[in-house]
Amino acid sequence: MGLLNFLKGKSPEDIEKQADDLFAKGSFGPAKIEYEKAFSKFEKKPEGRGDFGLRISDKIVRAKEALARKHWKDAEELMVSDCLDDARELLGLALELTMDGRVKSEVEELLKDLSSRMKAREAQKYADAGEAYADEDPYENTAGWDDEDPGDIIEEEEYFESLLSVLPPKEQEAYRGYGRAFEIGYTALNQGRFDVAEEKLSLALKENSPEKTYIPLELAAGYLNLEDYARAKELLYRFLEDFPDSLRAYHVLCETLWAEEDFEEALNLLSNCPEEISHTSTIHLLRGETLVQAKKFREAEAVYQNYLASCGGKDDRVIRSLAGVYEALGETARARALYGELLNACKGCGRRADADLRRRFADTSFSLGEHTAKTLELYLELAGTDPFNKADYYEKVSTIYHTLGNDKESIRFKGFSERVRRNSPEKS
Repeated sequence: MGLLNFLKGKSPEDIEKQADDLFAKGSFGPAKIEYEKAFSKFEKKPEGRGDFGLRISDKIVRAKEALARKHWKDAEELMVSDCLDDARELLGLALELTMDGRVKSEVEELLKDLSSRMKAREAQKYADAGEAYADEDPYENTAGWDDEDPGDIIEEEEYFESLLSVLPPKEQEAYRGYGRAFEIGYTALNQGRFDVAEEKLSLALKENSPEKTYIPLELAAGYLNLEDYARAKELLYRFLEDFPDSLRAYHVLCETLWAEEDFEEALNLLSNCPEEISHTSTIHLLRGETLVQAKKFREAEAVYQNYLASCGGKDDRVIRSLAGVYEALGETARARALYGELLNACKGCGRRADADLRRRFADTSFSLGEHTAKTLELYLELAGTDPFNKADYYEKVSTIYHTLGNDKESIRFKGFSERVRRNSPEKS
């Protein structure tokens, strides 16, 4: 789960605005979940909301497509780096999300290429070991799944495996042993189908009782998304008795407490975590984010700065969070300096900076009046990779061209911006 802003009692329109902010930051997955929450609330009371249903449905599709494209592009980069297993996971997720025929076709072609490369790599491993390689279908035996279509089972199992791949090996092994109900529930949870997740994960919890399992953690995440905070907290506090060093549990419990705006309890929780995890970046990030949620920005700044001082200033996630605090405080120059530091680090190690980081660097530069060719190039690059914010990027490109004295290009990009806004499914 990401650091989402689950706010109690919000209207569908308020949740939509929160999702819009996430989308603008390039956080397409969290935005999708928030749009779906907004639609769910809208369905309970649609009267007097005009075309809200159509608008939010469109935004859900846009978020899914943006997330699919992000997974696709990230997978291509992973393939270049020969990280084939990670690339396969992202491409599978992209196929689940997209309804765009062109994207599906491109992703399927990449998957074929990826499959060939993975088989060749596996064959080479056997050859190096002097053994014969049997190219078998790992999903050939579907015994015990008689009531379901085998093709669907294979797709669901592949998706389930892709979700597990980001977990520690010990947890992956445990999750595979919890049964079919857990597999369906865990998959539904990660697809935003929270009612299904709650039903199946509750069943899985009964099936695996009285063992100590990770199921309460995932069920609590489902309750969080259903805004049943009392049940989520009850499960999480009990879970931490069995797994006191689970950083993921602290994360979900903090999100639950943020949803209730119980920031003092969240800080107390983090202050009393076990010694072995108290110095981790995750705990410091949660403490800082709790203070940000409480709008105690100077205290959050101190938390992040103290941690960076203790670890030699090398934690990118904490640096980015600190930059966000400076933005909230209106200290744009300090925020820009940190975003620039992170961008330079990406160049130094050869990896591509994510779109959110590039956008934040460009926006802070623009806000500081740095209407330069470098900033212009950043916005043009972003317009090519983030089509849903293209109108805003073109607007800023137009402004920069005007500052540089090139009124012809300024007028041209102003026209581009207006055309994109006119053709957008949503008319603001």
